[in-house]
Amino acid sequence: MKDYSFAIKNVSKYLKNNHRGISMSIKIGSDPELFVKRDGALISAHNLVPGSKEKPHKVPRGAVQVDGMALEFNIDPVSTENGFVRNTLSVLESLQTFLPQGDQFVFSPIAEFGLDYIMQQPIEARELGCDPDYNAYTGQYNPTPNVELPFRTASGHIHIGWREGVNPLDPVHFEECCMVVKELDATLGLLSVLEEPVAKGRQRRELYGRAGAFRPKSYGVEYRVLSNYWLKNEEAMRRVYKIVNLVMEKISNPKISLLQDRRQSNTIRSAINQMDRKRANLYVDNYLKEEGYAAL
Repeated sequence: MKDYSFAIKNVSKYLKNNHRGISMSIKIGSDPELFVKRDGALISAHNLVPGSKEKPHKVPRGAVQVDGMALEFNIDPVSTENGFVRNTLSVLESLQTFLPQGDQFVFSPIAEFGLDYIMQQPIEARELGCDPDYNAYTGQYNPTPNVELPFRTASGHIHIGWREGVNPLDPVHFEECCMVVKELDATLGLLSVLEEPVAKGRQRRELYGRAGAFRPKSYGVEYRVLSNYWLKNEEAMRRVYKIVNLVMEKISNPKISLLQDRRQSNTIRSAINQMDRKRANLYVDNYLKEEGYAAL
């Protein structure tokens, strides 16, 4: 596996001297995961809905699929807050129609199935099929998670597009992604610590979603730090969109200094990875309120 830590050292200065390379013509999408409960108990979502990672099943305003023992969906990317919420609610409604009557969605970062139940599932349901993602602070791959655990995780990844058809591993684009992800950590990532359940959030981050987690894309970046907490209500959906949009607005303006250039990344990373609400609250009170993020 390739190490792209060189990109962080070689092109950061280039980007700062070239308007950071990002315009405000952006689109925002998502591909969250969620669990299913039947008669009060968690069940595997294997074979509950059509679609797979290789071939998602198209529905209005997005697509649905099974992801191991969880459900996953994606929305068509949009450039408005109302469009983001509309597409999310629309695809969730479509996803519900595939479930047997009485089955319920579970918006939790962790599902404790038990190892015995997991081992009874088909091999394709037991596998953690995600390709490795990167760490924006090192440029290196994140470790591959251990699959032989009694629980599974669910995320709420956010996709941000500002390019078309670029090589995801182009060094300049890779560093653009790192820059966006660091600023999202310093804002949305920290604020998520105050909204996610602490114990389950910390448990999830043993496997996935640690600070800086991302994948470079041909259109932009996939921010992989958040869990699915923001699916619980429309207000949380709107907050996620507004924070991402404000981050990109600030990044696109070279006259605005970024939080990542003014604050210690170790503090931000530690608060996210440890789900440290005390530290996150201090950061919000001292920095994010004056930046306009905490009011969104």
